[in-house]
Amino acid sequence: MFARFPSKALITIGLMSGIALPIAALANQPAGSPGSSSSSATAAANAAKAQAAAQQRKQLEDARAGVETVKKQIAKVRTRIESTFTSKDEYTAAKKEFDTAQAAYDAALKPVLDAVHKKPEYQKALKDRANAQATLDSANKKLIKPDDTASGDTTTASETTVADTIDSGKSRADLIKEAADQRFKAGLELRRLEDDAIGEDQKVSAAKSRRDDAKKAWDAEQAQVNEALTADPEYIQLAGQLKTAEQQLATVRQSIAAQQKAAEQAAAAQHASQSTGHTTGGGGKSSYHN
Repeated sequence: MFARFPSKALITIGLMSGIALPIAALANQPAGSPGSSSSSATAAANAAKAQAAAQQRKQLEDARAGVETVKKQIAKVRTRIESTFTSKDEYTAAKKEFDTAQAAYDAALKPVLDAVHKKPEYQKALKDRANAQATLDSANKKLIKPDDTASGDTTTASETTVADTIDSGKSRADLIKEAADQRFKAGLELRRLEDDAIGEDQKVSAAKSRRDDAKKAWDAEQAQVNEALTADPEYIQLAGQLKTAEQQLATVRQSIAAQQKAAEQAAAAQHASQSTGHTTGGGGKSSYHN
């Protein structure tokens, strides 16, 4: 019997009517409309956002679960196929030699890396990378207005960043670019120092050569397992199910991203409308009469 693909993973995407976001409609509702207040409108919008987010999470979790379920079934099939090879001398010898060679390489590598990690130039590059990452984290951190927190609306927080508050004469974009470049260069320097130290050590080079040869032999044995696996009828069926599940997961992600973008655009339009109203409404006449 072939494993049956879980029904919950076969998610009907379509128009995604089950998780249509009501945010845009709520965002466009005038704050002073009859029978409502600004606080009640904010509470309703927040409740709608929370409900939509929960539905999106559930759908994404179901799609992911569908993919993982099929992967686990494929892993079981592979274990069954591989068990027919473990009794062969060539297979067991290749596995043992690779494990032994890998352990010897790791043992030879450790003291070399420990030594290079203590060098001042390595420590400096490590500090430069950490500083760059801290700058990026600060530049991308959003500050929440106190009034937003009080109303419970943290999703439309001010996009003012920590970097913007620093009087450096540089824009946020410039700070991010410089920090990203610094992090990249520091990472390259760390890798260079390690590679140079490894290349100069004869014991590591010899252990690596043995490990590489052992890996080639082990990969050849694994290729035989893969060949037998791809010819197995149960695997063929599951492979098709996995492809379908992965496509459905990608569609769910795209749909959620589109909905979130639409909600953000609606919120931005509302904010722009309110800003315009505050700017031009001061000199206008009110239609409200006591």
